[in-house]
Amino acid sequence: TFDIVLLDIHMPVMDGKEVIQRIRSSQNSWRCIPVIALTADAMLGDREKLIALGMNDYISKPIDQRELIALMNRVLCPDAEPGQPTASAA
Repeated sequence: TFDIVLLDIHMPVMDGKEVIQRIRSSQNSWRCIPVIALTADAMLGDREKLIALGMNDYISKPIDQRELIALMNRVLCPDAEPGQPTASAA
């Protein structure tokens, strides 16, 4: 089992948009797994389009490691207050 998926949007054969559609339409228990889109698309409105497809959030490349970790914490622990340690960090 996995806690989170980091999904590249531009992949050969099957792109991230098709992958998220398959994940979310699955009858498996992992259909609700948190998914963060990784993409070079950084235009105004790209985040909203990806979230509308079923992503939980989005980060654009080049990826800053601190930003990615903060985003993962927000997605995995949405009720945690900023600056407070999460269960995984305690």
